[in-house]
Amino acid sequence: MKPQRLLITGGGGAGNEALWRLLHTRYELHFADAQSDAIDPVIPADRRVAIPLAGAPEFVSVLSRVCRERRIDLVVPCVDEELPPLAAAAARGELPEVFLGSADFVRTMIDKLACARALQAHGLGVPRTMPANETAELRFPLILKPRSGRGSRGVMRLDHAAQLPAYLTLLGFSLEQVVAQECVTGQEYTVFVLADRQARLRAVVPVRVEAKRGVTIRAATELHQGIAAYAALFQAAFRPTGPYNIQCMVTAEGEVLPFEVNPRVSTTFCLAIAAGVDPFALFADDGNPSIPAAFTPGTHLARHWHNEFQSPIAMSTQSPNESTALSVRGQPKIGAALRPYIMAEVGTNHNRDLATARTMLREIAAAGCDCAKFQIYEPDEIVSAGVRASAYGLDKLYGDISAREMFGRHLQTPKEWFPELRDLCHELGMDFSATIHGPHGLRWAEQIGLDVVKIASMDHNNLPFLRSLVNRLPAPILVSFGMGQLPDIDATVKTLAAHGPGSGFFHCCAVYPPKPEELRLGNLPFLAKRHGAIFGFSDHAMGVEAALAARAAGAVLFEKHITLDRRQSGPDHPFAMQPGEFAEYIATLRAAPLGRPKVPAEFLPPTARELRNRGEYLKSIIIRRDLPAGHRLTADDVYLARPASGIPPGELENVLGRRLTRSVAAEEILQWDRLAAAAAA
Repeated sequence: MKPQRLLITGGGGAGNEALWRLLHTRYELHFADAQSDAIDPVIPADRRVAIPLAGAPEFVSVLSRVCRERRIDLVVPCVDEELPPLAAAAARGELPEVFLGSADFVRTMIDKLACARALQAHGLGVPRTMPANETAELRFPLILKPRSGRGSRGVMRLDHAAQLPAYLTLLGFSLEQVVAQECVTGQEYTVFVLADRQARLRAVVPVRVEAKRGVTIRAATELHQGIAAYAALFQAAFRPTGPYNIQCMVTAEGEVLPFEVNPRVSTTFCLAIAAGVDPFALFADDGNPSIPAAFTPGTHLARHWHNEFQSPIAMSTQSPNESTALSVRGQPKIGAALRPYIMAEVGTNHNRDLATARTMLREIAAAGCDCAKFQIYEPDEIVSAGVRASAYGLDKLYGDISAREMFGRHLQTPKEWFPELRDLCHELGMDFSATIHGPHGLRWAEQIGLDVVKIASMDHNNLPFLRSLVNRLPAPILVSFGMGQLPDIDATVKTLAAHGPGSGFFHCCAVYPPKPEELRLGNLPFLAKRHGAIFGFSDHAMGVEAALAARAAGAVLFEKHITLDRRQSGPDHPFAMQPGEFAEYIATLRAAPLGRPKVPAEFLPPTARELRNRGEYLKSIIIRRDLPAGHRLTADDVYLARPASGIPPGELENVLGRRLTRSVAAEEILQWDRLAAAAAA
C-alpha cells in the first residue's frame, strides 16, 4: 500500500525546502529536527516538530509518539546517527514503516571500513581502504575520514604523512576512529538507488556533481550505463530494501569506484524527484518491474543561499513561507524578505504602435517598475472560430467581427517587436515578461527568452498546457487565479510544483474593475499557508487602496495595467493607471510593510459577477476538423480554446482515446454526450 503521511527527519537539511515544493501536494509531509527552528520556514509551522537527538534515551519513544499523533505511514530518516536506532526500532515494531534497509545493512554501510571490505568481498570495485594506522600500504596523497559520520564532515586530503598528527589533533579523533582511502581522480557522482519492499531494483538516478560546498550545490541527472550496471550488481549482492546513495568516482577509463554508500536518502534526493521519480510510490509498488524507473536526464540542481537580517520582532512574527524567493535573471527578486515585485501590464495598450510601446517602457521604468509584461494573444489559442467580438462587448470598438479577427488585427502584439522590447527592458533595468496561451506561444517563448512567464486567468485550469510548461522554460512561471475555484487552484499549484525555476501565483478578481466587496483578499493568506507558495495580487481595481489591502494580507508581488492616457479607445485603457499615478502606486507599495494577517478558516469563492465570466473567459475542448461517428479521438483532433461551455481542458486525458457517438463538425465545442463511455471506447 502506498504511504500517504510521511515524517522526514533531519528537517533542517539542505534539500527539504525542495522536497516540500515537489511533494506536498502529493503527500502529507511532516519534518522533524532536534532544532525545529532550523527547518526551512517555507514548511508550515504545523508540519514541523522537534524531536530529541538520536543519542538521547528518549529518541525512539518520542518519535513513536509523534508518529502516532500525526498518523504517520512512513518515516524517512536523513541523519546517519539516527539510522541504527531507527532500523532496530522498526524491526521491533515500535515505529511505522521506516524508509530504510535492514539493521545489518545499515550497520555495515555506515561503517566506512566495513562497507569497503564488504564491497571487496562481493567482487565490487572500490578504492583501497584501510585503517589509518596501516597507511604505509597506501601512497600519498590519500583521503582520511572518520570511520563513521555524516556527509563530508572530517573528510580531508592529506598530501604527506607528516600531516596525519595535525589532522587527528584538529578534529579530535584517535587513530582507531579514522580510515584512509586511496585518492581516486575522475568525475564524482552521487547516485540515488531505490529497492522496493521485495528488494527489487526500482530506480537508479546518477547525478553528476558539478560543485560542492560541504553539500552538493550544482549537479545534474545523467544516464550512465556503467553506474547503472554497478548499482544492479550491488543490489544483487546485498539485497537491501529502501533507498541508498552510492557516492563514487568514475575514472577516465570508465571504472566506477564508490568511496561511500549511505544507507539513506541524501541531500540530492530532491533532484531525483524533480527528474520524475516518485520513490514512495515505487517502494510500495507490488507490480513486476523489468527495468528501473525512467527519469529525465539533464535535470539540473542549483542551490543558492542568501543572508537575511531581521529584528527580534520580525523573527518572532515571521510566517511559514517568508524565506522562499523566486530568482529572475539569476537574482532573488520575488519573496517576502524582499521589496514588493511590481509588474506593469502593457497588454494591448500600445495600440499596436511600436513607438507607443517604447514610450510606455521608458515611462514605467522611470516610475520604478520591476518588470514589463506584454500579451502575445495567439488568436487560435485563445478563442474558437465561432466566438464573436460581441461576446466581450467589443463589437462597439471593432465591429461585428470574429473574436479571432479582433485579436489578430487589433490586440495582438506583433512578434517581430519582441527582441527590441526585451532588449529595451534590460537596458532600462527591468525584467521582461509576456503572457502565453498554448503550444505556439510556448515554442515562441523558448526562442525569445522571457525572464518571467505569465499565465492568464483564462488558463489557470488548463492543466494540459500547464504540464507542458514544466521545466521547458528556464524562468519562473506566474499564474493568475481569476474566476478560480479551490480545486482548480490546488491542481495548478500541484502541477507547477516540479518546475525547477519556481512558480508564483496571483490572487485575482476577473472583473474590470472590481468592487471592493468582490476582492476576497482573505484568500491571499489562506492560499499562501495552504500551499507554502508565493502569492501576489493582480490588481484590476482603481487607485492604490486595493493593493495596500493586499500588501497587508501578505501579497509579495503585484501586477497593474498601465496606459499613457486612460481616455484612449481600447478594452484595457479605462481601468489602467497613467505613468504619474503608477509612480505613486509603486512608491506607496514599497513603503508599506508586509502584513501578517490572521489566516481565514475557509476559501472564499468568486462572486456571482466574476463567476458569470467563466463561461466566456475559460476554455473547453474544441473539435479541430469534421470527424465521423465512431472515430477514436487523438490529440490532433482537438485543441483548447474559449468558450467554457464544453468539456474543460483538465479532462483531456479522459477524452483522448474515446470514440465519437455521432459525427462532429470542425469548431464544435465538445460535449460528453458526443463520447462513448470509457469502457466502450
